[in-house]
Amino acid sequence: MLDAPTTDWSLIRVARELGSTPGRAAFDRVIAIYLPALRWYLSAEMRLPSDEADDLLQQFVVDKMIERKLLEVARPDRGKFRGLLVTVLRRFVISQKRRRRPDPTTDDGDLTDVATTDSTAKFERRWAEDIFADAIARTRNFLCGNGKHGHWLMLQQRVINAAYDEPSTSFEEIARAAGFTELWRASNALTHAKRVLRREILLLIQAEPEDADAVNDLIEILRRGAGGDVPRRI
Repeated sequence: MLDAPTTDWSLIRVARELGSTPGRAAFDRVIAIYLPALRWYLSAEMRLPSDEADDLLQQFVVDKMIERKLLEVARPDRGKFRGLLVTVLRRFVISQKRRRRPDPTTDDGDLTDVATTDSTAKFERRWAEDIFADAIARTRNFLCGNGKHGHWLMLQQRVINAAYDEPSTSFEEIARAAGFTELWRASNALTHAKRVLRREILLLIQAEPEDADAVNDLIEILRRGAGGDVPRRI
């Protein structure tokens, strides 16, 4: 099964070359994209204290991603990169915890080496939520920073509130509140704001501008855990 379009394999290919300046920059970008969701996974799914989670994550990056060159084994035809990350991380954490145990024969309780489908899906959703939240903040800063407060209000009410399951008023009411006296102007403003949001998402996940499926894939990940209240498209 091929990976979803939100994995930028060109970025990962460059990130494998840690001996070069572009490779180190790409590697840092990969870490920035996935680290927050991996930290959440350790805290929420594996129930580790925050300080232990941070310590293990740091070890994971050094041991698995740098020294063991995890990115070298990541390939589109081997499945989702996000799935590979969370599976290897889980096994690494369990291995470390077993080593630190005073009695190696002690039962591991709920800890298993295999990340369940549900567990991986939760990680993916958290990753998508982080990307979406960052993109929203960047979009708001861009629009409002350029005096397009009405554009931001249209986007917030018509798209973003739907993603977070908040009630929305009618298009006409939103347009009036945003300062538009003509609906076609409000529609154009919303279209422009959506383009800015899509651009920010693509920048955050390091996808190419022409990759139309990347944003839709991220939205689909959000939809799978939101009861269908997330917009189908941006």
